[in-house]
Amino acid sequence: MILDLPYTCEYPSRHGKLQRYVRLPGKRKIRLRTDPAADRLAFLDEYRAAVGGQTMPALAFSRSREGTFAHMAEAYMRSSAFTKLDKRLTQRPRELILNKLITEIGHLPALIETRNIREAVNSRNYGAAKDFLSALRGVYKFAIEEEMVDRDPSRGVTLKRPETDGFHTWTVEECTAYEAKWPLGTQARTAYAIGLYAAQRSSDAVVMGKQHLQGDRLKFTQQKNRDRKPVKIDIPLVHPLREALNAHQGKNLTFLETAYGRPFTPDGFRNRFRKWCDEAGLPEHCSFHGLRKAAATRMVEAGRTPHQIMAVLGHKTHQQAATYTAKADRASLADDAMGDLYSAPFVPPHKVGQNA
Repeated sequence: MILDLPYTCEYPSRHGKLQRYVRLPGKRKIRLRTDPAADRLAFLDEYRAAVGGQTMPALAFSRSREGTFAHMAEAYMRSSAFTKLDKRLTQRPRELILNKLITEIGHLPALIETRNIREAVNSRNYGAAKDFLSALRGVYKFAIEEEMVDRDPSRGVTLKRPETDGFHTWTVEECTAYEAKWPLGTQARTAYAIGLYAAQRSSDAVVMGKQHLQGDRLKFTQQKNRDRKPVKIDIPLVHPLREALNAHQGKNLTFLETAYGRPFTPDGFRNRFRKWCDEAGLPEHCSFHGLRKAAATRMVEAGRTPHQIMAVLGHKTHQQAATYTAKADRASLADDAMGDLYSAPFVPPHKVGQNA
């Protein structure tokens, strides 16, 4: 098995065993101790750590036999169709899925049986199944364009979305409990204020800083789909958020930072926020994303229009906004809708053609 990875080299040990290293320019070589034939994914993870976490243009083993699934998937991961995807949100998950498939079925023909794909999808939960199916469809779309295969066997597989409300929407009581535990000036409270009063995702919260404050407004481009379909946010800096940011003690470029003074990664921040919630005695279902839903719910209950809510959240369709506002107080909304209509004696409209 021959490696085709930048900065790698192989030398036999004094006992004749092949040893692999990463040698970066101007640095000492780093031993890669995982056997790629035994655990491909672990080897690639060790390799990425050695080169500093960079996503390299070719993260695959060369000389896979033409016509096999491995040959097709590796070609896809080297293609512009793959490298243009969001590195964290799409590339990395697909790479993990495809490398595991290469390890398991890479030697088999490129066209997988539809029934086998369906079985693999049905054996996973909805999120994992969706990622699995998206990865396969990305591969086969590329392969059809390159005339490596003549059809997409995943097209016959459907994925049913489970009946769920998604992320829990924070209640007033949960917000009160969190605020009681974390006063203004703590990083936990700053994070909470960004989630509830800016109503943005964790991927935006971790890059948000003073450079995004322009007078009495908060302006930035959302991280999601930033390279393909960027969404620019321009929202007022409301009083509770301004109050929290004014009390913030951080001195670096981002409002939120690790114990080492560095910006959080989105995953690292979500883990940290979970600990803050635990320390406030909040249940497991309270998440940072749930604050975004709470913000949307409050806007609905205050009578804001779908377009106004979409402008704050950065959504492009009413359907997206509806997902976040499903927990609105329907009883109060019904009162507002019908209260004025029936507060006075009701006079029914005249029928068509009927004289007054």
